[in-house]
Amino acid sequence: MRKRWMPVVLAALMAAPGLRAAERSFVQVDGTRLLQRDFAFSRTLARLKAGQEVRVLQTRGNYDLVLAGSRRGWIPLMALKGHRPQIGYSSQAGGQASTEEVAAATKGFNSDVEAEYKARNPSLDYSQLDRLEALTRFADPLDELRGFRRSGRLGEFSAAAQ
Repeated sequence: MRKRWMPVVLAALMAAPGLRAAERSFVQVDGTRLLQRDFAFSRTLARLKAGQEVRVLQTRGNYDLVLAGSRRGWIPLMALKGHRPQIGYSSQAGGQASTEEVAAATKGFNSDVEAEYKARNPSLDYSQLDRLEALTRFADPLDELRGFRRSGRLGEFSAAAQ
């Protein structure tokens, strides 16, 4: 009797929103966090390597529940694709991001990275970027944040905190 119901139960589970048959995908960025829950500030269970194969078990919002080896956790949808990443080709040649470009993106575009990029690309115009940077620079960022919270009645300035 039980055996006859098993296909019906499996079919119903697969038809449920967000659930699907395990689908093969690949991590696109080295160091992608495998999360305990489906939100950005969740505990990190592991860091995955670019090109690592995972099995997608379920989708909820902007996250996929995946099986990565023997570990199960959540990864942002944008971190996965149906093909292995092609790191190593130059984006200027029309391919994917180069290893250097991926490294710069993951460590942040700080002044050292900017200086190196400017040295390698002297013909690019940085005036718009410099103007935008000047508009967003504050003498005391913490004071600016405090003023923002005060004017918006947020945090310690909210009605609930009074």
